[in-house]
Amino acid sequence: MVSTLFGRKLVLVAIAVAATLAFSNVVVPALGGPSAGKAKKKVRRGPPGPQGPPGPQGAPGTAGAAAASYWTVLGSDGGVQRSGSATVAVGHTTNTGVYQVFFNQSIGTCVHLATLQSAAGMISVADATPNSVIVTTRNAAGTVTDAAFKLAVLC
Repeated sequence: MVSTLFGRKLVLVAIAVAATLAFSNVVVPALGGPSAGKAKKKVRRGPPGPQGPPGPQGAPGTAGAAAASYWTVLGSDGGVQRSGSATVAVGHTTNTGVYQVFFNQSIGTCVHLATLQSAAGMISVADATPNSVIVTTRNAAGTVTDAAFKLAVLC
């Protein structure tokens, strides 16, 4: 009877120790391992706090090179009415609504924008060669037709 009572007490003590370790967040390393004898406590973290104030502004950087911009205003016949910052040449066949606009600089990595000089109609512009774009003009019904327009190329 003594051994049974002793065995029950031993089991109860083992359960109590295991429960204490489980609820106290203490990790007991395996015996003989590299961290034997060094129990580590688990750290519980709550939600992140509010963002702190902004830091001081850094020093200004060096100025970059000026961006290149080219522009032209073309009549419906493909004639250059005005142009800035570049030599412009235009290839156009009458009544096709298609214009190839050439610049004396490479514009292959630039952005090009075009707008009709009249309110009615549509216009599109696309890369053609490293130094030219194709501009197509259409009337309000969508039919390809000659029209005056403005073209800007920003690099």
